[in-house]
Amino acid sequence: MKKLVVKATVFVLFAGLVSSAVVRGDGNASRAVDASPHKIGLIDMARVFKNYKKFEAMRDELKGELTKSEEKFKLMTEQIKKEQVELKGYKEGSEEYSRVEKTLLTHTTQAEAFRKGQQRDLIRKEAQIYKTIYLEVSDAVEKYAQHFSFTLVLRFSADELNGQENPEDVMRGLNKQVVYYRPSEDITNAICEFLNRRYARMAAAPATEGNGAARQ
Repeated sequence: MKKLVVKATVFVLFAGLVSSAVVRGDGNASRAVDASPHKIGLIDMARVFKNYKKFEAMRDELKGELTKSEEKFKLMTEQIKKEQVELKGYKEGSEEYSRVEKTLLTHTTQAEAFRKGQQRDLIRKEAQIYKTIYLEVSDAVEKYAQHFSFTLVLRFSADELNGQENPEDVMRGLNKQVVYYRPSEDITNAICEFLNRRYARMAAAPATEGNGAARQ
């Protein structure tokens, strides 16, 4: 019990010394805080994804792959339908019936496996796209924050509650974490412009090199 009292007394004395130092302004901790004032930035990630040209290009490429796989699956299902019709033309139990039935079963299994495989591949590739873009955005935000001395950057939504009629949109608006901010604290447009400029340079680099022109 005495040990607890002694520890509590020491803690109170230490807290008092720290408080006094902060009030007098002669403490190391106080000087460190004064030397590094907080500067908060905000970024609307949904708007960045919407306006980043690379994200749009990667999604379009994925849509192209999806269209090709859908066309292939369509051909497979059309073949299955033809075999189903052919099967009806044979007597059940006959050699022809057994042959077509076996082929039909094989093609049906292959088509189902192809469909499931394409779905898994689509989910994996889409997740990879979002991961790639998110990491690029995070890297750009870090560089921007370091350059302009932001100490904290938070995600937020710039969508206004005014004019919203959908109950779900209204509730999302009411649950927004940021109630007020100054326009200068929203770095979304700056990040979008930086990412799009860099992507444009990278996209043009192969053609520039092929023409023998100097890269900028």
